[in-house]
Amino acid sequence: MPWAENSQPFGLKTKYIGHTEADINFLTINSMIAVQAHAEGATLAVRAQPGARKNAVLGEQAGALKVAVMAPPEDGRANAALVEVLKAWLGVKRSQVELLIGPTNRNKVFLIRGVTVEQLTALVSRE
Repeated sequence: MPWAENSQPFGLKTKYIGHTEADINFLTINSMIAVQAHAEGATLAVRAQPGARKNAVLGEQAGALKVAVMAPPEDGRANAALVEVLKAWLGVKRSQVELLIGPTNRNKVFLIRGVTVEQLTALVSRE
């Protein structure tokens, strides 16, 4: 079959033209989120979505972990909310999460202190 259906919430179906169901599972499971080594731990690429209806980790987008936060992108409030969402989702302390790159950009890089690349990759891939 040249396409596969993927069940979505509320009974919606998404068709992936040109992919088999095995291809879809591979693409979903093996989407790569950029995690790199750092002297103090590991870095995580994040794509922010400020002003969302709820705080949530939405998955992978363009090699980054997409995170939605309700806070507006004003006076660093969205960045603070991103830190809180990542802290809770990764199960680490607030002091372990620091914004390294992108304070005024949707594409950000966070330092997660005290974890290795392998540990962070395992935490991120459990979604």
